Amino acid sequence: MTGLRFQIPADFPAPCLPTSSANAASAGIDRIRNALAEAGCKPPEIKTQDYFVITFLRELTPQVTPQVTHQVAELVAVFTDEETLTRSEMMERLVLKDRMHFMAAYIEPALVAGLIEMTIPEKPNSRFQKYRLVKDKT
Repeated sequence: MTGLRFQIPADFPAPCLPTSSANAASAGIDRIRNALAEAGCKPPEIKTQDYFVITFLRELTPQVTPQVTHQVAELVAVFTDEETLTRSEMMERLVLKDRMHFMAAYIEPALVAGLIEMTIPEKPNSRFQKYRLVKDKT
């Protein structure tokens, strides 16, 4: 699309878009392209019919460092260095009662972030499951 200029369709009613507006639209598209190129972004998709549509594309990249919510920070704070805790023990220390909310808002994000680990990872639903802090691998 490099060098593509905005062109008014031949059957476009002349009074709807004066020449100066067409020139301004063309210059605006060039400015958009240049700004995106400078920012290292993909060029926009431009489609023309009776009107024109500019679609801005963005690359979705996985988050390198997952965000740690305050719930996860609170969960990590209840552990001592070598301690392993059951879900019930963690909930008791945090004074929480809703097991489903605790799993969704505290344990799952902490596991995904790699801050805690299961003691029996091959059996995540075991009644003997406990959790411990992940030791730094440095």
